[in-house]
Amino acid sequence: MGQALPATLQASGLPLSTFGFFLASPAGGFAATPGDSQGHLCLGGAIGRFVAPGQTGSSGTTGVLSLEIDPSSLPSPDGPIVPAFGERWYFQAWHRDANPLATSSFSDGVTVRLFKDTGVPLGLRTGALFKQG
Repeated sequence: MGQALPATLQASGLPLSTFGFFLASPAGGFAATPGDSQGHLCLGGAIGRFVAPGQTGSSGTTGVLSLEIDPSSLPSPDGPIVPAFGERWYFQAWHRDANPLATSSFSDGVTVRLFKDTGVPLGLRTGALFKQG
């Protein structure tokens, strides 16, 4: 199998210049304000974090956090895994917030299905967007 095409995760509408990173899971879920966060977690099961060097970031002056990922190597609590063709995966961003005191929050979540196509070993197709509150 060849290398997967890269995909870009993007969260917008975040507070300016705030730290954040993306989360991934093969299961959806719902947890209201986990850990006193102001947002809701839309992932369930084994949640992986994109926190390797170069994967965390700042929303900068635009309030946008983005990360190019390799869909053939997704994070899990036990280390990177190779997802299977046809699987659904769920993604969401976690970020620092101050509203009005220091806290954290989450972006909307999204589900995607992994696919194979002619000349494309593994990629992402957007499924449903899970909106916050």
